[in-house]
Amino acid sequence: MDEKEIQFNHKPSPRKCNYPSLIYYQHYLAAIFAIEEINQNANILPNLTLGYRIYDACTSESRAAANTLSILTGRTASVPNYSCNDKGTLAAFVGHLLSTLTHVVSDMTTIYKFPQISYGAQDPALDDRQQYPTLYRTIISEKYHFVTISQILKLFGWTWVGIICSDDESHQSAVNKIKFEITKSGGCVEFVAVYTTENVWIKTKFLEKIKSSSANVIIVSSDSHMLLHILLSIHTDIELKKFLIFSSSLENMSNFGDSSLNGSLIISDNSSGIYIPACTMNDTLGMTGTSYFAITNFYITYNLYIAVYGLAHSLHEIPQSVCIGICQAGYRKAEKKGLPACCYECVQCSDGEIANVSDMENCIKCPEDEWSNENRNKCIKKTIDFLSYAEPLGLSLAILAILLSITASLVLGIVIKNRHSQIVKANNQELSYSLLLTLILSFLCTLLFLGKPMKVTCMFRQVTFAVIFTTSISSVLGKTVTVLIAFHAITPGSMLKIWVGKRVPRCLVLLLSLGEVIICIMWFLHCPPFPDYDTRSQPSVMTLQCNEGSAVAFYIAVGYIGMLASVSFITAYLARGLPDIFNEASHITFSMLVFCCVWIAFIPTYLSSKGKYMVAVEIFAILSSSSGLLGCIFIPKCYIILLKPKKRVKEKATSKKK
Repeated sequence: MDEKEIQFNHKPSPRKCNYPSLIYYQHYLAAIFAIEEINQNANILPNLTLGYRIYDACTSESRAAANTLSILTGRTASVPNYSCNDKGTLAAFVGHLLSTLTHVVSDMTTIYKFPQISYGAQDPALDDRQQYPTLYRTIISEKYHFVTISQILKLFGWTWVGIICSDDESHQSAVNKIKFEITKSGGCVEFVAVYTTENVWIKTKFLEKIKSSSANVIIVSSDSHMLLHILLSIHTDIELKKFLIFSSSLENMSNFGDSSLNGSLIISDNSSGIYIPACTMNDTLGMTGTSYFAITNFYITYNLYIAVYGLAHSLHEIPQSVCIGICQAGYRKAEKKGLPACCYECVQCSDGEIANVSDMENCIKCPEDEWSNENRNKCIKKTIDFLSYAEPLGLSLAILAILLSITASLVLGIVIKNRHSQIVKANNQELSYSLLLTLILSFLCTLLFLGKPMKVTCMFRQVTFAVIFTTSISSVLGKTVTVLIAFHAITPGSMLKIWVGKRVPRCLVLLLSLGEVIICIMWFLHCPPFPDYDTRSQPSVMTLQCNEGSAVAFYIAVGYIGMLASVSFITAYLARGLPDIFNEASHITFSMLVFCCVWIAFIPTYLSSKGKYMVAVEIFAILSSSSGLLGCIFIPKCYIILLKPKKRVKEKATSKKK
C-alpha cells in the first residue's frame, strides 16, 4: 500500500484484471452459446429474446459489488435504488464461480428479490434459505465433501493431519466444519495454516507451519484462485513431500504444473462414471497428461450452461392467469362494457397514432411531419409530394404551356410581318403587340408553378401571374376603349376628339398595370409567399407547396384582375354593334366571356382540390383563359391574313349615311 492510499484523501483506482485465463473465457463462451440456443428454440420463451451483460469481477469483492450495482441500475456509473435500464427487463443473475463473491452478489440481489444461480459456489452457508431465499446452485454444497474427507481419512487410518485454508470467512467456516467431522471420526488436526497474499508476516508463519509439521496428509480448503498462490509458495520455498487432499473441485489447476500435485487427491462432483484407468501406488498425476486434466475441467463450464438453461425454463414455466393476453405494440387497451377493468380488448391504433410498447392505455399521436407505419408501432416520415416535371401530369402541363407559347409567338410573328395590312392597322398595333407578348409570358409563367417549390419561385410565381394577366386584360380593355372613342369622336360637337390617338390606351394600360404592381408590393412588404408543408390535407403525404403568406392580399390581387375582366366584358359588349368590318369588339366580348367562365369555375374547383392538384388546377385555369384570349381575338385575324389576303375591305368599310 503506497503513501497516497494511506492518507485516505484520494479515490482509489478500480482494481484491474490481469492475466486473462482461457479457462474462464470458456465459461463466457458457454453462457453466450446457451443464450443463443434458447433464443433460437421456439419451444422455450416464444416471442421473447434473452439478452445478457457479462462482467468480470477479477476475484475482487469490491468489484463484484460495483458490477452488481451497474447491472441493477443499468448504467456503468451506478446509482443505488434507481433503475435506468432501457435495454430490456432484468430477469436474473448467473454467478459467481467463487463462494466469497457469490456472498457479495447475493447480499444485494436478495434485497431486490432477483433470482441468482451460482455454478461454482459450494459454501454450505449459502444453503440458508432465510438469508439467501433467491439463491440457487447447479453444484452440490461443500458440506458433503467434509463427510467424504473424514471417511477417506478413517479408511486409510490417517489420524494426524494438517489443514491449509485461505483467509476469507467462507473457508474459515469450512475449516471448522472439517475439524468437526475429523474429530467425530476419531482423527486429530495438528495445525491450521491460514494463507494470505497481503500480509507477508502471516505468509511466513504459514510456510514455517508447513516445514515443521509432522503430518504427512494436508487438507486444503481454498478457492482455485487462492490455491494457485498457495501451491506456488510451497513449491518455491520447500520441497513438497506431503499428500494433499483438496476439499473442493479445482477447475483451473491445469494452469499449474502437474509436478506440484504429486500424491494429491481431489474431491470431484460427477453425476456419471469416472473414465480414468486403474492406477498403481507408483502412478503420479503427471502420467495422465495435461490434456486429460483440462478436459475434466469442462464440468464447471457445463454447470454454467445448465444454469442458463435452468433460468430460461424457470421463466418459461411462470404461470399466467389473466383475462386477456398482452396487447402488443401497435394496439391499445379498450374497456369492454359490463366487464371488470382486468378484461379489455386490444384495439389497433388509428391512422397517425402509435403504441411503441405493449399494454398501452392510450395511443401516441405522431408529429405533424410523421405518420404511423403499417403495424402502428412506429412513426415514420411522411412522403414529400409536389407537382414535378417527372410525373405525367406535370410533364403534360409543361408541354402544353410550351406549345401554347410557341403558338402565340407564331401569331405575333404573323402580326408583325403583316403590320402594314389594313386589318392590323385598324386595331391598334401597339396594343396587339402588348397583348400577344403578355399572352406568351402568361403561358410561360405557369412553368414557375411546376417543380419543387423554393423561396424564389414561391415569391414570384403568383406576382408574375398577376402582373402579366393584368397587363393582358388592360390591353384588351384599351383596344375596346380605343374603338369606342374613335366612333363616338366623329359625332359633331363631341368632346372625345381630344382623346383620339395612341396616348389614351398607353396611359390606360400603364395605370391599370401599375395598380396591380402596387398591390403586389404591399403583399411583399406585409407577408410574402414562402415554401411550406401541408401536413393535414392528405394523411400519409406531406405536400410541399407555396404558402401565399397573406390570403387577403392574394384574393385582392385576383379580385383586381376579375374587376378589369368584368369592365372589359361590359365595354366590349357595348361596342359590339359598331359598323366596322374590322371591329373586334364582338371577338373581345366572346373572349372575355370565356375568360370569366374559366375563372368562375376555377374558384370552387381550386377550393375542393388538395395537395399538388390545387397547383394543377391553377395552371390549367391560366392556360385555358390565356388560350381563350388568343383564340377568340387573334385566330380570326390570322384567318383573314393567311387565307383571304385579297379581300376587298374598302367598300365594306364605308359607313351608312342614313
